[in-house]
Amino acid sequence: MPLQVVVDCFFKSSKQVSQASLFSFERNCYSLPASNANRPVSVRIYPDWLAVAAEGNKLCENAQVIQRSHHLPAKIIGA
Repeated sequence: MPLQVVVDCFFKSSKQVSQASLFSFERNCYSLPASNANRPVSVRIYPDWLAVAAEGNKLCENAQVIQRSHHLPAKIIGA
């Protein structure tokens, strides 16, 4: 029986967080908690999402925005 190998594939990048607690990746801005303003962060870039960490602590995960339009259809809840 062949072994199943699970591989965690991502790109890693370092970013500097702005005073407004934002960092940019591929012309999109992502927000972080205000306590991370003016700090460097490590970003793991997966196909559909980004994982952000600082000083070895995971801060957040954001869905990666691929569309260039900010007029996305609204998500209807409870329909």
